[in-house]
Amino acid sequence: VETVALLREGVGVDEVARARGRTPGTIVAHLEAAAAEGALRGEEIAHLAPPGSPLRGDVARALRELGADTLGAVYTHFDGRFSYDELRLARLLLRADRGASGEPTPAG
Repeated sequence: VETVALLREGVGVDEVARARGRTPGTIVAHLEAAAAEGALRGEEIAHLAPPGSPLRGDVARALRELGADTLGAVYTHFDGRFSYDELRLARLLLRADRGASGEPTPAG
């Protein structure tokens, strides 16, 4: 609840992690859980990767092409350039974008 509240205020993942004494990975896990419960909308996390960022561009394309179920293929595709936390966040944003547009969301 506190994580989502901070993000709704426009705070980023790293800042939320510092404020809560958690790792960025834990914060992303909180976001994934909130989204799965329907407690988080795409527009509430859009600031985490603005349009034009690699997470919405190259990474989102790779997730669509390689599949969002297994992030290992996407991680390998980018030779580790993006952390698994970044890939999980990109997947969350992609799902949120697809859910808002009515498109089927990738499983995973």
